[in-house]
Amino acid sequence: DVQASWNPPEGVDVTLPARGFKLKVQSGGNILEHKGCNVLDKTDGEVKGLAPGAYEFRVRAMYEKEEDGRWSKLFLFPWLRAPNLLRQGTGVFASWEFPEAASVLSFELLVINQYYDQVVYQCGKMTSTTVEGLTPGTYGFNVIAYYAGESQQVGEMGVINLVEETSLSAQRV
Repeated sequence: DVQASWNPPEGVDVTLPARGFKLKVQSGGNILEHKGCNVLDKTDGEVKGLAPGAYEFRVRAMYEKEEDGRWSKLFLFPWLRAPNLLRQGTGVFASWEFPEAASVLSFELLVINQYYDQVVYQCGKMTSTTVEGLTPGTYGFNVIAYYAGESQQVGEMGVINLVEETSLSAQRV
């Protein structure tokens, strides 16, 4: 499910009697959801049942007249899955897929430990990085994608538990 929220689109004529907003969700040119909310100050809506993939979201004002306002600019949000995590000594190698049909400007990797301390790693357009020098504990990894128009999306969290490696030595008696 996706919880969408928006500001009234640019160019909404506040002098016309508006009756609400209309949200349109498309994927691959197919309209999946096209619903209106008849309350002008309601600027959010929930879209249920979306499978992983790329989706286009647009919103426009609905007026009392037959014609509706212009559609807002396009917002494209593909599904960001949790990163793949692989322990490497005292570090973790994290990799993720580049979202389909996405115009991602850059990625960040957010690492959170069990004490909620956070570190952000700038990754540019790379889809993998190694985080070094981690102490034993539990860590959460989120990929954050940045798109044109200052929009961003935080992906699902991947979790890894790093336990202290023990060494075993034996002596002949």
